[in-house]
Amino acid sequence: MSDFTPRNYQVELMKIGIDKNTIIFLPTGSGKTFIALMILKQMSQSLLKPYSEGGKISIILVNTVALVDQHAGYILQHTHFSVGRYTGEMNVDAWRKDRWNDEFDNNQVLIMTSQILVNLNNQNFIDLNRVNLLIFDECHRGVNDHSMRQLMKSFGTLVEPPRVLGLTAPLLNGNCKPDKVMDGVLALETTYHSKVATVDGLADVVGYSTNPTEEFKFCQGHTLRYPEYVAVDTLKRTIAVLKVIRIECFQNNILGLKPLDPGDTYKRLWNLLEDVIVHIQIMGTYGGVKAAVSHLIQIERLKQHCDDDKFMDILNTVQTSLSFIKQFLEDSMKGHDEKSRIYNFSSHKILTLLEILREFRTKSQEELCAIIFTERRFAAKVIFFILDALSKCDPEFKHMKTNFIVGFNNNPYNDTRESMFQSKKNKEVLNSFTNKEINVLVASDVLEEGVDIPRCTLVVKYDKPKDYRSYIQSKGRARHKASIYYMIVEEEEITKYSAKYKDFQLVEGTLNNYLIGKNTERQEPDKDEIEKMYQEDELPPYYVNGPGSAQVNMLSAIPLLCQYCSCLPSDIYTEYAPDWYIKTSSDHTETKMYSVVIMLPTICPIVDVIEGPSLRSAKNAKRAAALKACILLHKAGELDDHLQPRKQVVKDEDVGFLFKHYPAIKETNAGVTKTRRLHKKQISKFAQGQIKPYNEHFLHVIELEPNFQVNTEDINYKTIYDVYTSPLCYGIITPNPLPTLCSFPIYVTMGTINVTLKVNAYTVTLTQEEIDVIKKFHFQVYDDILKIVQSFLIFDNSVNAEMLLLVAVDKIKGGIDFDAMTLHGEVKLDNELTTTEKQELEVNQETYLRKIICPWYRADSPVYIVTEVCLNRDAYYDFPNETYGSFKEYFEEKHKIRIVNPTLPLLYVKGLTKRINFIKPVGKEAKKKRERSYEEMTEYLLPELVVKQDFPSALWIQANLLPTIVSRISYLLQIEELRCKIAQEAGLGRKLVPTKKPLELDNYVLDYVPFMEEEQKDDVLIEANQLFMNIPTLQINTDFTKKMLEAQYPWKDEEEPKDLERDITATVMDVAYYETFINKGRGSSPVKMNGVSSSPIREQKLALTFQQDYLEKSLEILDRPSTIDGPELRDLYRALTTAKANDIVNLERLETLGDSFLKYLSSVYILMRFPQYNEGRATSLKGKMVSNESLFYLAIKKNLGGIMKYNELSPRNNWLPPAFTIPREMARRIEDKELSVHSLFGLSIKYEEQIAGEVDEETLEYILQEDNPPEDNEENSYHTMSSYLKCQYIGDKQVADVVESLLGAFFAVQWAFGSIKFIEWMGIIPHSENVQNLLNRPSPDPVLNVKGSKKKIEYHLPQAEVIEKILGYKFQNRAFLLQALTHPSYTPNRLTLSYEKLEFIGDAVLDFLITCHIYESCGNLDPGELTDLRSALVNNNTFASLVVRHGLHKFLLMINSKLQVLVDKFANMMERKNHVIDDEVMILLEEGENNLAESVDVPKILGDIFEALAGAIYLDSNKNLKTVWRVFYKIMWKEINLFSANVPKNVVRRLFEWTGAHPKFGQLVPVNKKKCVVPLCFMLNGTPKYVHGFGSNKQMAKKAAAKLALRLLAISK
Repeated sequence: MSDFTPRNYQVELMKIGIDKNTIIFLPTGSGKTFIALMILKQMSQSLLKPYSEGGKISIILVNTVALVDQHAGYILQHTHFSVGRYTGEMNVDAWRKDRWNDEFDNNQVLIMTSQILVNLNNQNFIDLNRVNLLIFDECHRGVNDHSMRQLMKSFGTLVEPPRVLGLTAPLLNGNCKPDKVMDGVLALETTYHSKVATVDGLADVVGYSTNPTEEFKFCQGHTLRYPEYVAVDTLKRTIAVLKVIRIECFQNNILGLKPLDPGDTYKRLWNLLEDVIVHIQIMGTYGGVKAAVSHLIQIERLKQHCDDDKFMDILNTVQTSLSFIKQFLEDSMKGHDEKSRIYNFSSHKILTLLEILREFRTKSQEELCAIIFTERRFAAKVIFFILDALSKCDPEFKHMKTNFIVGFNNNPYNDTRESMFQSKKNKEVLNSFTNKEINVLVASDVLEEGVDIPRCTLVVKYDKPKDYRSYIQSKGRARHKASIYYMIVEEEEITKYSAKYKDFQLVEGTLNNYLIGKNTERQEPDKDEIEKMYQEDELPPYYVNGPGSAQVNMLSAIPLLCQYCSCLPSDIYTEYAPDWYIKTSSDHTETKMYSVVIMLPTICPIVDVIEGPSLRSAKNAKRAAALKACILLHKAGELDDHLQPRKQVVKDEDVGFLFKHYPAIKETNAGVTKTRRLHKKQISKFAQGQIKPYNEHFLHVIELEPNFQVNTEDINYKTIYDVYTSPLCYGIITPNPLPTLCSFPIYVTMGTINVTLKVNAYTVTLTQEEIDVIKKFHFQVYDDILKIVQSFLIFDNSVNAEMLLLVAVDKIKGGIDFDAMTLHGEVKLDNELTTTEKQELEVNQETYLRKIICPWYRADSPVYIVTEVCLNRDAYYDFPNETYGSFKEYFEEKHKIRIVNPTLPLLYVKGLTKRINFIKPVGKEAKKKRERSYEEMTEYLLPELVVKQDFPSALWIQANLLPTIVSRISYLLQIEELRCKIAQEAGLGRKLVPTKKPLELDNYVLDYVPFMEEEQKDDVLIEANQLFMNIPTLQINTDFTKKMLEAQYPWKDEEEPKDLERDITATVMDVAYYETFINKGRGSSPVKMNGVSSSPIREQKLALTFQQDYLEKSLEILDRPSTIDGPELRDLYRALTTAKANDIVNLERLETLGDSFLKYLSSVYILMRFPQYNEGRATSLKGKMVSNESLFYLAIKKNLGGIMKYNELSPRNNWLPPAFTIPREMARRIEDKELSVHSLFGLSIKYEEQIAGEVDEETLEYILQEDNPPEDNEENSYHTMSSYLKCQYIGDKQVADVVESLLGAFFAVQWAFGSIKFIEWMGIIPHSENVQNLLNRPSPDPVLNVKGSKKKIEYHLPQAEVIEKILGYKFQNRAFLLQALTHPSYTPNRLTLSYEKLEFIGDAVLDFLITCHIYESCGNLDPGELTDLRSALVNNNTFASLVVRHGLHKFLLMINSKLQVLVDKFANMMERKNHVIDDEVMILLEEGENNLAESVDVPKILGDIFEALAGAIYLDSNKNLKTVWRVFYKIMWKEINLFSANVPKNVVRRLFEWTGAHPKFGQLVPVNKKKCVVPLCFMLNGTPKYVHGFGSNKQMAKKAAAKLALRLLAISK
């Protein structure tokens, strides 16, 4: 600021501006902005406090984007204020109130285009009372309906309005007769509630303001040459043809309405051709050629987005016409070089412009810095092309460096880069002009106002000024003291324009006479006139909640209505807009009156036509109708209280009762697999408690029943078989009686053993001594024999202990065999016998037969059972192979052991397995190998080389089975407790079930491996932009200005396409890349597209032939009668066991069934309970109801995470045997995060303490003083250590899955009755909702208008009977059929909604029915195959193909040419394929590392109407599932049967299962709104290979990439 010294007049005007509202009227260059800056600083006290704390902000309003940046730079340079800048290209119209509040808090001065502030005020996002200063730049624009004037009309309700400061040079906007000048000034003062202030005398500003030399140049009108005449005539005839063949406007015959604006599709083409005609007429042949070439590029851009075959033909016709006249005109210039072409084939007006540029060099000594203003935007471009060519071919003009700049229209609701790209190019041009890299700039009126540009020495008005404002503003650009201002006037216009020019001088003189020096003499604006301005609209504004709240008025209503429609959910081919119709009438004075009728898209809940009031102007009638529509939308809840389109969200107050199980504090990532938590493992109450002296306890016998026969001649196998069937076996003591449990199989090497727990076989009363024996025996089995008791475990003495104590049982005598538990003594260590012991050994059948022995010389500690004492063989007996002569020689030479007593009999032994997990059968190959090794093995041992155990061999060998048996019993008790709880609380099943069906193996689990994609690692992700190459890049300019400009945009300079506005050498590929670039979202990352050839391939055709006649098939599950018996214990076992547990059953099939039923029931519930919800809200609510997050929170309330079986049994690693625990203080410290769970391994408790269950003071002190805090990755250890904490560490999703699998179990047994009761018991839908009652209600009537008649339905569906015949179903209410076939674009149907809600319910119904069929008919499929089959049958591709096969697409009601073309293309493709249903993938390119594939985009609308028809039949039949199944099974039976026999495997799964492929998918990158690309790396013959898949979504892109990878892998085999 120190560089600027205010001039006297600036100080005086500053004082006036601070004191009252003021319009500062000064010539261009006289420092209006500086005055505004001084006022801003003087009034800045209220800016110091943040807006949210009661502070204020200042706002500067401008008319163009360029001015936003210019003013922001000026404020930042000369003040310390924080400045925010806002333009439409920033998508600010989508910002919500909280975002704007942040902007107000973070910035003291806000600079924006005026429409943005109007919107903020209308939306009540800003309180204008909190604005201290409002500066209007170029305030003369504020006339009629301009946004500046709209804003001032809202001042009437303000209590503390801001100070208003207007800045202007012309003061008047448009033409004004000299005698009306002051009327215009008074009107402007009224608008801004201000008084004009200016200097006291012109002498004050002389020398500061612009005062160029003004000159006229007269040119002759252009007479067309013959080639030009032919070209113009050709273009006119083309326009005439377009008018003849233009698309007929739709007439609503039902309502008899005339469209307000036909919206001629070809109007843009007419304008384009007429523009070429104008340029030929005013510029001649050379300019006409340049115009034709430029417009040919525009035509090519239109073709890039054209999906309508008819319109494409028209574009080709126009393109041909333009190409013809371009070539014809060029041929007329043959024989001339470029310079001669310009001079000989340009109009006199162009030559006059060249004469001015030539003349300037002789008249002026100043450096050329010129602006040439044109009236037409395209004319600026063509003149640029002419001057640019001239500078390259004529040495006289080689000093010229030219470019052009024009304004552009920005659509704030269009999320593309085009406006940003054009804005950037304009900024680059302005920067180049400022930096003198350009010295001739051709511009439209975008540069006439405000923009700070260099002191131009030459300004040329190529088209004469049309009004006073244009004259003053364009002349104002000539700021240099020696500048010249030229106006080119056609000779035939001289007289007319001379009069206009004199008026300009008179107006300027009048303003000076009335205003200069009259600041104190003139009166303030009349308050009555201001009040009249507030009331001038024919209809008052609508306030959401009275004045001061958000409002919509006649001027803002149309943009708001269009914004609302553009925000309605739609497919990528549909853009919604209101339909406008006009009605005319006459009032009592015979004055013509207009009223406008609006029809909103059928997806909008307001389906009635909206008719506005009758007004005298069609323009105002349209505004009034739009205002009425906006009011109705707000009252319907479609616009929120800030009058913004309401997002498709569900209100908490409407549905909060469904989600009371959610925690008060919202969690992130709840319900996902990666979020894992500890769940307290549930101990069954049946087993809880302690064994106390003289109390009654319960003895349960573990009975083993081998399911295999043994060859009695094989002594080894017979011995083991006898052990399994021995009367000496294990039993379990519990403090409480146990319920009956189902028997279950375990799998040993010899085969299957059925295990039954004979519950409550005996009641026993024990002494303390007997209890001590039992505890010691329990410990001995788990520790000494099985060796699975960790050193940090002790006996659990708590009341909540899982008390399943092991005892020996003699089944013959009955009861506990204490002798077997005590007489054997301790289990011996594997230590070598002393010499004396060896010599004194007594070996015979009685002492060694069927005894357990352990070789002391073996490091691997094997265990054997003696199956025969070989009395006729000793150590001298021949060794089985020739290497050694005898057993004695073998041991002495091989093991270096001296045999002391070689005459003792040899022991024939059978090795015992070390395996202690017998949950599942071993794999087939492993089993064969194991059997072979046992059959071929003959093994003898010497008695002196082994330690004989006195522990009973039957108990020793059976002990290996105990972890499997006891863990399963423990788990069954937990499940039985849950079963009883559900039976009691929900009335599902009986609490007491005396007999239970056995648990059986699901054969598919033997070889089934759940599919899980490998976790992606950052170092293997491929960036998709590596794919696209060979795009010409721009050389990076290191100039700081360019770098700063580059940083403002979400792309790099080198990524930009050719600038099609300035480069007419662009090819078709350049145009294609340009469209790809600009049509990306504003914030998306760049993708460069190279041209690729395409060739379709078809793989795995799934429905080529199917020779079988149709047979009706019912769903048995729907006919199953309701029963009071709930699921069996084994059913719940299956439902609670995950695949990761590696058990003989898992939940995945039941989960699929439960998932489909839950989605079905939720959909019907929402449809019936919330009939006002549209499809978007219904889907949102359903998604939340069935989400993993919701199900997880419900599951933890029932502690399902503590019951379910998640981890595989691993007794030696992570299993806590019953009646054991870690010390209480240790558990507390770990739980309180004082200690790491790894601290357990540092704790070694003495045997006596372990048995007693109490630690001594020394151990307790160690625990309390231990210092090993949790590590950062502590949770990684929980999955192996959690069992010792009596917890399970499980991912949220796995817990949520159990809810669905349990639901599937109840559905499979009790159909809807049990399923609904279970859903209510879980709390998915509260019991108070009475779901069954909702289901029993009649289906809602689809007819919205009670006046709707059968005749009106027939009007829309004249072939309804044909459709019913195809479906094999006659509708009771054909309105359902009408709704199912109505696309939202088909606005004539006002009887029903469009198909979305029917699609919503039909999707769930079809998925449920097909899942039921698969579940009951395809029991041989594993869960992965079941999922693949379900996905193959229930998907958009299959449904769309079936629609086309049956011709149902021909009855679709829609008005959307793009979508119709897509449907037709797909139908044609299916016809060529003979309606084969497959996964169609296009292989685009296979070359080097660039391997591309794209999934065929099946029109979603076809799948949608298939589902909608299912929904229609379901509701029309009063929710009869059997009827829907009968209809759709007949349509789908071929695919159902064929796919069931040969399941189409998911291609991504196939790739992951391909040995050695190791696929890694990269990050998804959007290409445009319709496509995205996913890169894939996989191993091909040991070498990384890269491919890329394109698709309409991530799933389709991954499928395309995977299919290409599989193709390459198959070729390489």
